Amino acid sequence: MEGDTVTMTCDASARLDGTVVTATCSPAGVLSPTSPCLPCPDTTWIYDPTTDRCFKAFAETPVPGACSIYTPCVGLAAQYGVPSTMAYTMNFQLLIDAAQIGIDNNVGSRGFYHVGIGDPVANELYQLDDGTPVPLASILPFFIPGYPSDGPGNVDPVLIAGIFGTVGFVDAYCTIMGTDGSICQLQLTP
Repeated sequence: MEGDTVTMTCDASARLDGTVVTATCSPAGVLSPTSPCLPCPDTTWIYDPTTDRCFKAFAETPVPGACSIYTPCVGLAAQYGVPSTMAYTMNFQLLIDAAQIGIDNNVGSRGFYHVGIGDPVANELYQLDDGTPVPLASILPFFIPGYPSDGPGNVDPVLIAGIFGTVGFVDAYCTIMGTDGSICQLQLTP
């Protein structure tokens, strides 16, 4: 009924799993926001409880004559008040989920998104942007069939969809044409 209050417990997908919040029923029959449970700014973000990070696909932001895959992530720290950078995590499925949301919402011109995983030292010797080694056996299942197809210029996996009918990693390289977007992350706690 209008004005009634209910208590709820944030579920496992929430940043504050187990936190009890109170909501009040409005005249329209809608509960007041339970935003303390929400881990990320909105539903276009994917939450990783193991690292307390939110991930989201952003459209390309070309910088003439330069590799601009990090550019979409630059202004997010000021906008959200927490550190941000290119997305990297050992939970590869979350990166794929973030890409799928981007594709479903037509983010970017091609549905390709760079992530912070690469093999800059040697082909198929992957690491996260922070230098953490990625075991080849753990990332291989997330590549689309036929990949990795590594060459000297292919230093960063890109999430890709559409052309191959699935979302997964392919080996690619940073283009200076600015035709691919990026998956960015927010670090919610230090």
